[in-house]
Amino acid sequence: MPSSSTYSTSQESLIIQHYKIIVARVWSVGYDKAAQTITDWYAELLEASPNALWTEARRDQKWWDDMSKYSNKAGKPRSDSAYAAGNLMADSAAVLFRFGRDVEAARFCEFADKVFDWAREEEEGERGSKTWMVSS
Repeated sequence: MPSSSTYSTSQESLIIQHYKIIVARVWSVGYDKAAQTITDWYAELLEASPNALWTEARRDQKWWDDMSKYSNKAGKPRSDSAYAAGNLMADSAAVLFRFGRDVEAARFCEFADKVFDWAREEEEGERGSKTWMVSS
């Protein structure tokens, strides 16, 4: 998917918004490796460098801080952010299907399934320090 430097197409705009919410939520609750893996997936899709995508996500510091507060709200389990990531990855797949990007959409469905599997593991144990690793 060709990417503009401003992510200005409707397709890119929706997908970048999904990405921003995902990484803000998973990173802010301590899932650093998951945030990196997801950044790599979206960077490949958007034909952007992971660093450029991360910078885009962090551009609005107030928004990032608000997402962090929301994700770390008292009583909210960390797995909630993992489930949110899976839901938003599935939403990205739906956008890709809508715009005829069936191969990429199917791949994002697979990624969403991996994230949901991880979220279920986190929910079962809420171990706190579990590291998420995804095979390529």
